[in-house]
Amino acid sequence: EDPRNGILEGFYGLAVKVMEGIGPDGAFPEEFEERLAEVVGVFIADWTISRGKFSGGPCPGLDPDDPATLLLLEFLPLACRSANVLAKVAQKFTDFVASTQPSAILRISTSSPHSPQPPPPSTPPPVVGAGLVISALLNGASGRAPPWALEFMPSTFGGLFQGLGNNTASLLLALKIGSFSYFEMRPPSPARVLSGKYVSRLKPAAYNDLENCVKACADSGCGGKWKDLKNALKMATGRKKKSTTYKLKPSKRSYENQ
Repeated sequence: EDPRNGILEGFYGLAVKVMEGIGPDGAFPEEFEERLAEVVGVFIADWTISRGKFSGGPCPGLDPDDPATLLLLEFLPLACRSANVLAKVAQKFTDFVASTQPSAILRISTSSPHSPQPPPPSTPPPVVGAGLVISALLNGASGRAPPWALEFMPSTFGGLFQGLGNNTASLLLALKIGSFSYFEMRPPSPARVLSGKYVSRLKPAAYNDLENCVKACADSGCGGKWKDLKNALKMATGRKKKSTTYKLKPSKRSYENQ
Protein backbone atom coordinates (compact mmCIF):
# COMPACT_ATOMS: atom_id res chain seq x y z
CA GLU A 1 0.00 0.00 0.00
CA ASP A 2 1.25 3.47 -0.90
CA PRO A 3 2.34 5.06 2.41
CA ARG A 4 1.51 8.55 1.13
CA ASN A 5 -2.21 7.84 1.47
CA GLY A 6 -1.88 7.06 5.16
CA ILE A 7 0.29 10.15 5.72
CA LEU A 8 -2.29 12.36 4.00
CA GLU A 9 -5.13 10.82 5.95
CA GLY A 10 -3.26 11.41 9.19
CA PHE A 11 -2.57 15.04 8.28
CA TYR A 12 -6.15 15.79 7.26
CA GLY A 13 -7.49 14.08 10.39
CA LEU A 14 -5.17 16.03 12.67
CA ALA A 15 -5.95 19.34 10.93
CA VAL A 16 -9.67 18.65 11.28
CA LYS A 17 -9.28 18.07 15.02
CA VAL A 18 -7.30 21.32 15.38
CA MET A 19 -9.86 23.36 13.42
CA GLU A 20 -12.77 21.82 15.31
CA GLY A 21 -10.99 22.69 18.55
CA ILE A 22 -10.55 26.32 17.47
CA GLY A 23 -14.27 26.47 16.69
CA PRO A 24 -16.27 28.10 13.87
CA ASP A 25 -15.69 31.65 15.09
CA GLY A 26 -12.08 31.33 16.20
CA ALA A 27 -9.09 32.72 14.31
CA PHE A 28 -6.41 30.38 13.01
CA PRO A 29 -2.77 31.13 13.90
CA GLU A 30 -0.98 32.80 10.97
CA GLU A 31 1.50 29.96 10.41
CA PHE A 32 -1.37 27.45 10.46
CA GLU A 33 -3.22 29.55 7.85
CA GLU A 34 -0.14 29.38 5.61
CA ARG A 35 -0.02 25.60 5.82
CA LEU A 36 -3.76 25.27 5.24
CA ALA A 37 -3.55 27.50 2.17
CA GLU A 38 -0.66 25.43 0.78
CA VAL A 39 -2.62 22.20 1.24
CA VAL A 40 -5.73 23.68 -0.39
CA GLY A 41 -3.57 24.98 -3.26
CA VAL A 42 -2.14 21.49 -3.86
CA PHE A 43 -5.68 20.05 -3.70
CA ILE A 44 -6.79 22.47 -6.43
CA ALA A 45 -3.82 21.52 -8.58
CA ASP A 46 -4.42 17.81 -8.05
CA TRP A 47 -8.10 18.03 -8.97
CA THR A 48 -7.62 20.34 -11.97
CA ILE A 49 -4.20 19.55 -13.50
CA SER A 50 -4.30 15.81 -12.86
CA ARG A 51 -6.37 14.05 -15.50
CA GLY A 52 -7.77 11.22 -13.44
CA LYS A 53 -7.19 8.05 -11.51
CA PHE A 54 -3.53 7.06 -11.26
CA SER A 55 -2.52 9.87 -13.66
CA GLY A 56 0.74 11.76 -13.54
CA GLY A 57 -0.56 14.92 -11.89
CA PRO A 58 0.88 16.65 -8.82
CA CYS A 59 0.39 13.46 -6.79
CA PRO A 60 1.05 10.71 -9.37
CA GLY A 61 -0.18 7.26 -8.50
CA LEU A 62 -2.41 8.22 -5.56
CA ASP A 63 -5.73 6.40 -5.59
CA PRO A 64 -8.68 8.82 -5.21
CA ASP A 65 -10.74 5.96 -3.77
CA ASP A 66 -8.49 5.91 -0.72
CA PRO A 67 -9.85 6.97 2.71
CA ALA A 68 -7.49 9.98 2.47
CA THR A 69 -10.00 11.50 0.01
CA LEU A 70 -12.73 11.03 2.59
CA LEU A 71 -10.67 12.96 5.15
CA LEU A 72 -9.83 15.63 2.54
CA LEU A 73 -13.54 16.24 2.02
CA GLU A 74 -14.00 16.69 5.77
CA PHE A 75 -10.98 18.99 5.88
CA LEU A 76 -12.02 21.37 3.08
CA PRO A 77 -15.20 22.91 4.61
CA LEU A 78 -13.32 23.77 7.79
CA ALA A 79 -10.25 25.23 6.05
CA CYS A 80 -12.36 27.24 3.61
CA ARG A 81 -14.34 29.01 6.32
CA SER A 82 -11.29 31.25 6.88
CA ALA A 83 -11.12 34.36 4.68
CA ASN A 84 -7.39 34.60 5.37
CA VAL A 85 -6.83 31.07 4.06
CA LEU A 86 -8.89 31.79 0.94
CA ALA A 87 -6.94 35.01 0.37
CA LYS A 88 -3.68 33.03 0.26
CA VAL A 89 -4.97 30.13 -1.83
CA ALA A 90 -4.69 31.75 -5.28
CA GLN A 91 -1.01 32.59 -4.80
CA LYS A 92 -0.21 29.17 -3.33
CA PHE A 93 -1.92 27.49 -6.26
CA THR A 94 -0.16 29.73 -8.79
CA ASP A 95 3.22 29.06 -7.16
CA PHE A 96 2.61 25.32 -7.19
CA VAL A 97 1.56 25.34 -10.86
CA ALA A 98 4.63 27.43 -11.79
CA SER A 99 6.89 24.84 -10.19
CA THR A 100 5.20 21.85 -11.86
CA GLN A 101 3.76 23.24 -15.10
CA PRO A 102 6.00 26.19 -16.07
CA SER A 103 4.37 26.54 -19.50
CA ALA A 104 0.89 27.07 -17.99
CA ILE A 105 -0.50 30.57 -17.51
CA LEU A 106 -3.52 30.89 -15.22
CA ARG A 107 -6.27 33.17 -16.52
CA ILE A 108 -8.96 34.16 -14.04
CA SER A 109 -12.20 34.67 -15.97
CA THR A 110 -15.93 35.00 -15.36
CA SER A 111 -16.99 33.91 -18.87
CA SER A 112 -16.03 31.40 -21.54
CA PRO A 113 -12.40 31.30 -22.76
CA HIS A 114 -13.80 32.09 -26.22
CA SER A 115 -14.75 35.53 -24.89
CA PRO A 116 -12.91 35.79 -21.55
CA GLN A 117 -13.89 38.44 -19.07
CA PRO A 118 -11.70 39.06 -16.01
CA PRO A 119 -13.44 39.72 -12.70
CA PRO A 120 -13.74 43.34 -11.55
CA PRO A 121 -10.38 44.80 -10.41
CA SER A 122 -11.85 45.31 -6.95
CA THR A 123 -12.54 41.59 -6.50
CA PRO A 124 -11.19 40.61 -3.05
CA PRO A 125 -8.51 37.88 -2.98
CA PRO A 126 -10.71 35.51 -0.91
CA VAL A 127 -13.28 35.48 -3.74
CA VAL A 128 -10.62 34.46 -6.26
CA GLY A 129 -9.37 31.77 -3.87
CA ALA A 130 -12.91 30.50 -3.36
CA GLY A 131 -13.40 30.43 -7.12
CA LEU A 132 -10.37 28.20 -7.58
CA VAL A 133 -11.64 25.81 -4.90
CA ILE A 134 -14.95 25.68 -6.78
CA SER A 135 -13.06 24.90 -10.02
CA ALA A 136 -11.57 21.84 -8.35
CA LEU A 137 -14.92 20.72 -6.96
CA LEU A 138 -16.61 21.08 -10.35
CA ASN A 139 -13.84 19.17 -12.11
CA GLY A 140 -14.02 16.57 -9.36
CA ALA A 141 -17.75 16.18 -9.90
CA SER A 142 -17.09 15.93 -13.65
CA GLY A 143 -15.16 12.71 -13.17
CA ARG A 144 -11.84 13.59 -11.57
CA ALA A 145 -13.08 12.43 -8.16
CA PRO A 146 -14.98 9.25 -7.29
CA PRO A 147 -18.79 9.53 -7.63
CA TRP A 148 -19.22 9.02 -3.87
CA ALA A 149 -17.30 12.27 -3.25
CA LEU A 150 -20.18 14.32 -4.67
CA GLU A 151 -22.26 13.97 -1.52
CA PHE A 152 -19.55 15.79 0.49
CA MET A 153 -19.03 18.72 -1.91
CA PRO A 154 -22.03 20.87 -0.89
CA SER A 155 -20.60 21.26 2.62
CA THR A 156 -17.46 22.81 1.12
CA PHE A 157 -19.68 25.39 -0.59
CA GLY A 158 -21.07 26.08 2.88
CA GLY A 159 -17.54 26.58 4.21
CA LEU A 160 -16.71 28.90 1.31
CA PHE A 161 -19.84 30.92 2.01
CA GLN A 162 -18.73 31.39 5.60
CA GLY A 163 -15.21 32.32 4.48
CA LEU A 164 -16.72 34.98 2.21
CA GLY A 165 -18.55 36.60 5.11
CA ASN A 166 -21.89 34.90 4.32
CA ASN A 167 -22.11 37.16 1.27
CA THR A 168 -24.24 35.64 -1.48
CA ALA A 169 -22.99 37.99 -4.21
CA SER A 170 -19.37 37.07 -3.41
CA LEU A 171 -20.17 33.35 -3.58
CA LEU A 172 -21.92 33.77 -6.95
CA LEU A 173 -18.90 35.68 -8.32
CA ALA A 174 -16.66 32.89 -7.02
CA LEU A 175 -18.90 30.39 -8.84
CA LYS A 176 -18.33 32.25 -12.11
CA ILE A 177 -14.58 32.36 -11.53
CA GLY A 178 -14.65 28.66 -10.70
CA SER A 179 -16.67 27.81 -13.79
CA PHE A 180 -14.70 29.71 -16.42
CA SER A 181 -11.07 30.26 -15.31
CA TYR A 182 -8.59 28.43 -17.49
CA PHE A 183 -4.98 27.64 -18.32
CA GLU A 184 -3.27 29.08 -21.36
CA MET A 185 -0.25 27.10 -22.48
CA ARG A 186 3.01 28.25 -24.05
CA PRO A 187 3.30 27.79 -27.00
CA PRO A 188 -0.36 28.63 -27.67
CA SER A 189 -2.72 25.67 -27.46
CA PRO A 190 -6.45 25.30 -26.74
CA ALA A 191 -7.45 26.75 -23.39
CA ARG A 192 -7.94 24.20 -20.63
CA VAL A 193 -10.82 25.14 -18.34
CA LEU A 194 -10.15 24.25 -14.71
CA SER A 195 -13.74 23.19 -14.03
CA GLY A 196 -13.66 20.41 -16.62
CA LYS A 197 -15.52 19.63 -19.79
CA TYR A 198 -19.10 20.17 -18.67
CA VAL A 199 -19.77 23.36 -16.70
CA SER A 200 -18.09 25.87 -19.03
CA ARG A 201 -20.15 24.46 -21.93
CA LEU A 202 -23.53 24.62 -20.22
CA LYS A 203 -26.26 26.50 -22.01
CA PRO A 204 -27.23 29.73 -20.23
CA ALA A 205 -30.46 28.25 -18.87
CA ALA A 206 -28.65 25.23 -17.42
CA TYR A 207 -25.94 27.39 -15.87
CA ASN A 208 -28.65 29.60 -14.37
CA ASP A 209 -30.16 26.51 -12.72
CA LEU A 210 -26.84 25.84 -10.97
CA GLU A 211 -26.40 29.49 -10.03
CA ASN A 212 -29.96 29.74 -8.71
CA CYS A 213 -29.47 26.64 -6.56
CA VAL A 214 -26.26 28.06 -5.06
CA LYS A 215 -28.08 31.33 -4.40
CA ALA A 216 -31.04 29.58 -2.77
CA CYS A 217 -28.73 27.58 -0.50
CA ALA A 218 -26.79 30.72 0.46
CA ASP A 219 -29.95 32.74 1.08
CA SER A 220 -31.20 30.03 3.44
CA GLY A 221 -28.36 30.89 5.85
CA CYS A 222 -24.93 29.59 6.78
CA GLY A 223 -26.35 26.50 8.44
CA GLY A 224 -28.88 26.04 5.68
CA LYS A 225 -29.72 23.64 2.90
CA TRP A 226 -26.35 23.02 1.29
CA LYS A 227 -27.16 19.33 0.78
CA ASP A 228 -29.75 20.47 -1.79
CA LEU A 229 -26.84 21.47 -4.01
CA LYS A 230 -25.82 17.85 -4.63
CA ASN A 231 -28.35 17.23 -7.40
CA ALA A 232 -27.62 20.57 -9.08
CA LEU A 233 -23.90 19.74 -9.16
CA LYS A 234 -24.66 16.32 -10.63
CA MET A 235 -26.87 17.82 -13.35
CA ALA A 236 -24.25 20.45 -14.24
CA THR A 237 -21.36 18.00 -14.47
CA GLY A 238 -22.60 15.32 -16.83
CA ARG A 239 -25.14 13.62 -14.56
CA LYS A 240 -24.47 10.07 -13.35
CA LYS A 241 -21.19 8.59 -14.58
CA LYS A 242 -22.24 5.18 -15.93
CA SER A 243 -18.81 3.71 -16.54
CA THR A 244 -15.99 4.38 -14.11
CA THR A 245 -13.24 2.39 -12.45
CA TYR A 246 -14.02 3.92 -9.06
CA LYS A 247 -15.19 1.89 -6.10
CA LEU A 248 -17.75 2.45 -3.34
CA LYS A 249 -17.07 4.97 -0.57
CA PRO A 250 -14.24 3.67 1.63
CA SER A 251 -14.14 3.44 5.39
CA LYS A 252 -11.62 5.35 7.44
CA ARG A 253 -8.54 3.40 8.41
CA SER A 254 -8.37 1.84 11.85
CA TYR A 255 -4.96 1.98 13.47
CA GLU A 256 -5.90 -0.16 16.46
CA ASN A 257 -3.62 -3.13 17.10
CA GLN A 258 -1.18 -1.95 14.43
